[in-house]
Amino acid sequence: MSDEIRSERPHRKAGTVDLVTAAILIALSFLLAAVLIVAGFFSQFNYDQCGSDAVACDYSAGTRALWVLSVSVVTTWLASVAFTVFRRARRLSSWWVSFVGILVMIAVWVVFEVVMRTAIA
Repeated sequence: MSDEIRSERPHRKAGTVDLVTAAILIALSFLLAAVLIVAGFFSQFNYDQCGSDAVACDYSAGTRALWVLSVSVVTTWLASVAFTVFRRARRLSSWWVSFVGILVMIAVWVVFEVVMRTAIA
């Protein structure tokens, strides 16, 4: 009976298309991670407007946000690569792992920008 249940839900085997797609997405996610970290450093120039008395700035929030962005993006990339390799070793579909990693990195960037905008009020 248990053999019948297992045969009803077979795992989809990963093929060449999955391998190529996963490799391309891993490369794109690496580039995205690098761009986001560099853009995060450049976003610190937003604090230039804090020289006037009309603008109140929270420098520590911006610094913490930059550190969280950098650590989160690198951790997300490493985790997505590790999980992709793990799924490929088991011959399971793995392209979606890097795609989810890219979406997580974009979400982290959005949160970072919200914190930066509120830190410069």
